[in-house]
Amino acid sequence: MSSGKVHSGITATAAGIMSIWMWRAGYSFEHIKLVAQGCLAGIFLSPDLDVDAGFIGYFYLRKYFGEIVATCWRILWWPYAMVISHRSWMSHAPLVSTGMRLLYWYTIYAGCSLLFNYDVWIPTRDQFVYSVTGLMVSDVLHYLADILSTYLKKRHKHARVQFPVSEMQTGNRSKSRFRPTTPKKSQRVRG
Repeated sequence: MSSGKVHSGITATAAGIMSIWMWRAGYSFEHIKLVAQGCLAGIFLSPDLDVDAGFIGYFYLRKYFGEIVATCWRILWWPYAMVISHRSWMSHAPLVSTGMRLLYWYTIYAGCSLLFNYDVWIPTRDQFVYSVTGLMVSDVLHYLADILSTYLKKRHKHARVQFPVSEMQTGNRSKSRFRPTTPKKSQRVRG
């Protein structure tokens, strides 16, 4: 699995690339902003919310908003993490997991709003479509990065070659690249 820093970098890059592409394609500033915000929300609404040890979003919340906000966010997502196992299809399948996390978050938000007698914010169609599109782009890239990382780790594990670095000659290149191997003192045959 890729590290949180890799996922954050991919998400931020995706927000930038999507913004530039949409700007060149003639989308309005409002739509570009919504897609970029949706992509960047992928850092905090990540498929890795179900990781027991936390994920990079907690680090950013703690660093920029303080320990209380990070702890509240972790408590908010604790029931989700208990039900959803990490890297299952429910947590990492791009469309399904994105919808589940949004539904979970919106249910908590609406419940708290009603509990404290606040109006529940309902996004317009454009707000919903463009911000969810950005979040889905972030989730698809997260999913692909995990697949690629796992593939490369497996490939590296099975293709590990022992290279005699300590026996490399550093002198003249016209000579052999390796020193002739001689048995160690304890392995020599005594005659």
